[in-house]
Amino acid sequence: MVEQQLIEFNQLALARPSLRKHRDMYNRVMTRDNIALLARLEMLDVVGVNQQLLPNGHHPEIVIGNVHIHWDPTFKDVKLVQAIMLAEEVEKFLGLGNSNGKANNQGNKGLVLCGDFNSLPESGVLQFLTGGGIGPRHADFMQHTYEPYSTEGAKHRLQLSNAFDGLMEGGLLPVTNFTPGFSGVIDHILYRPGSLALTGVLGGIPAGYLKQLVGFPTQHQPSDHLSLMAEFRVEGVSPTPPGFLHMPSQQQQQVNVNKRPLTGSQPVANGPVRFGAPIVQIPTAGNQTTTRISPQQSLQNQKNPNKNNI
Repeated sequence: MVEQQLIEFNQLALARPSLRKHRDMYNRVMTRDNIALLARLEMLDVVGVNQQLLPNGHHPEIVIGNVHIHWDPTFKDVKLVQAIMLAEEVEKFLGLGNSNGKANNQGNKGLVLCGDFNSLPESGVLQFLTGGGIGPRHADFMQHTYEPYSTEGAKHRLQLSNAFDGLMEGGLLPVTNFTPGFSGVIDHILYRPGSLALTGVLGGIPAGYLKQLVGFPTQHQPSDHLSLMAEFRVEGVSPTPPGFLHMPSQQQQQVNVNKRPLTGSQPVANGPVRFGAPIVQIPTAGNQTTTRISPQQSLQNQKNPNKNNI
């Protein structure tokens, strides 16, 4: 890790004269103690592992951000203001501009923003982050005053995409948060294409299994939020060598692995791998396999303790 930064949204607002002069900022934003963390990582030379992957001694850098946006759906304005402040701080962290507002060559680092955004895909937060801007009269400002955001709008240059757009469009990620009173996709992994290439994502829990429950947490799912995982390839770096863990793409519900061999490995089975089926095997080093077990299979194993569990 080369550099890190803690973002406290209430303190950030307090430090900006243009933001703190309005009552809504004091009463609504500054009373919420949500945070974000940014880290700038550099790929290192590791003898015998990835030394041969880095061209001409170039060490690619990736910025990883993790955020927790305010939860309350009656405070959409707070969520949106926090998202705007997050984008502004990430731009500074990336070095996307100088004092003259001109972009410089430090902004081409890989970027991944992930976390609990507490915002649905159609919300102002996601529209702003993935669309590059928001208008001053957007409904999520809820007619509150957050100058200059609510008077001039806000823009950013992060060029973010949602890693799970394909799954959501196909109905394969029905929820990331599931409680008796709410269910929806409010956790996200956003990234900047170009410096990073998305190669795989972890599929969601099947809707049929969710129908058996009233909500999370349960004995098999210890949180009301589901884990998300995405795999990326750093552009300009050689493909993953044999023996490295590699996920098949999960943008389709069914993929024939014989037609799309895994990088540096042999197909894991004859025929299709159905994501959401009880077990999906992934080759790893030493000709072993890593096995992911779905909640259905986990429940079956609980009922049959004498079976050999993986």
